[in-house]
Amino acid sequence: MIISFQGSKVGTETLDVSEEPKNGSSFCFNKYRSEDRKSPRKIDYLPKAYQLVDSVEIDSLKRSLLSDITFEFLNLEEDSLFEESNGKILEYSRLKSDSVMLGRYYSYKAVHFTDKELLDSAYYYFSKAEKVFKDLGDHYRRARLQYNSAFILRRSKNFVQSEVLAIKASRIFESIDKKTNLYQVYNHLGLLYNDLGRYDLAISYHKKAKNLINSLQNQSRYKERTLNNLSLVYQKQGKYEEAISVLDEALENKELESLNRNLYAKLLDNRAFNLSLIHI
Repeated sequence: MIISFQGSKVGTETLDVSEEPKNGSSFCFNKYRSEDRKSPRKIDYLPKAYQLVDSVEIDSLKRSLLSDITFEFLNLEEDSLFEESNGKILEYSRLKSDSVMLGRYYSYKAVHFTDKELLDSAYYYFSKAEKVFKDLGDHYRRARLQYNSAFILRRSKNFVQSEVLAIKASRIFESIDKKTNLYQVYNHLGLLYNDLGRYDLAISYHKKAKNLINSLQNQSRYKERTLNNLSLVYQKQGKYEEAISVLDEALENKELESLNRNLYAKLLDNRAFNLSLIHI
């Protein structure tokens, strides 16, 4: 996911795009992507790209640009521009009978409602998107949407349905060898079973997630978080020494403090807490 200028607002500066060679919208969007994030002009290219997208004559390019622009508005939390642009995706999907674009419309709506903590609406649109990609036979996108729905349902305390969807997603990810996605589902199931007090299953899934880490890129993003989650299960079981052991393993990463201070502090706090429980 591309996240840039989080929390900032789209500007209103008028841009001269007369020098662009072929397509104003693609030129502006490419400038938005390539400009340094500190440049005051960067943010102004995105609404200009949106203004010009209707002039794009090549359907495949227009489709791609409209999706990318909408996704950026979503990340920037530019609600009015996001709603307008996503509405254009819906219009396009109906005009062209384009099911993929319809699925994207539902998916973007779902993410928008998730960001707004409107979980029932988020689940509704994730489910509608899943049906679209199921009908298309797109197993990867379907499984991702099942996982998203499972995530929403856990937050809504609907643990049973969350478990069902997560396991369905895991089977698809296993069958198509999507290890990063599979890691996410295993981690989710570990957290879910910890919520339910089914600690043996929670440990099993956290260990499955841990065993996948060596095959993933950016391993530091996953290993220490997984070990922290595993320590929380041991803590709930009253196995404080086991909790400390896995926390010590996470703290072996000497670069963690500089890479992720919040996680580093959390690991230290959890270790100190478990140590205090041993001496009660």
